[in-house]
Amino acid sequence: DACAALEPDYGSKVYHRRGVAKRELGEYLESVMDFERALRLEPTSGFLKEERKKSQRAFELEAKTRPTQTRYRVRIDDDDEDKGWATRSETVAMECVRADDDIESESEEEVTIRRSRSTADAASAAEQSPAASIDVVNTDLVKAATKIATSKPLAPPRNGAEFEKTYRRAMKLASSSSADARVDVLRLVPVAKIPSMFAGGLDPDILTDVTTTVVRDMLAIDPPCALEWLDALPKLPRFAVSLALAPPPARDVLVRAFDAVV
Repeated sequence: DACAALEPDYGSKVYHRRGVAKRELGEYLESVMDFERALRLEPTSGFLKEERKKSQRAFELEAKTRPTQTRYRVRIDDDDEDKGWATRSETVAMECVRADDDIESESEEEVTIRRSRSTADAASAAEQSPAASIDVVNTDLVKAATKIATSKPLAPPRNGAEFEKTYRRAMKLASSSSADARVDVLRLVPVAKIPSMFAGGLDPDILTDVTTTVVRDMLAIDPPCALEWLDALPKLPRFAVSLALAPPPARDVLVRAFDAVV
């Protein structure tokens, strides 16, 4: 009856009815093919997929074959020797594939992925491994940059912001040249303009370092200029605020410095 109904109507329901009939008659492979034809007409039908699986399992049991497995879309990173790294996506749409083929293809994919990972790990290790020659080059570059920075003539700062920027740059120099550079920066500031230039106050760390530099280094090099700085610093409008905001160790350094001068 289902075969006769196929002549005027080739709908999925007719294929479904014939697939069920073929399965009841023991013609399992023909039943699977009928459900495949029905799925071409209704590819999203979950009911037809379940019916096809029933016939498929019956055929496999009768033929004594291993159960089939479904292939899925897998993204594989492959190393192309000519073009560098290339990414390819392989789409496998076959669902009724032998399990032996699946096992073989999966082993090939695992080998490809393992080879790609090992190549990437080797490249990252080569990039991260430090070399002694690089350290030597970096040391030479630092020395050259320090030499260039100290050889450039310093421009007199026009305001407190420019002074702090120039002074911090001098603080970052190597210890052998930092003290002289900081003294040179202090000499560029006219003592008479100190109150107006630093009307907004000084950062506590800058104030502490300036005072330490004046007492420790500038007094030995240029005593008159050092004494003028020590006399002008307490007269700054926000000197008391900067002293209060300084951390306890820096505050102790300032107190000891001014007490020693007095």
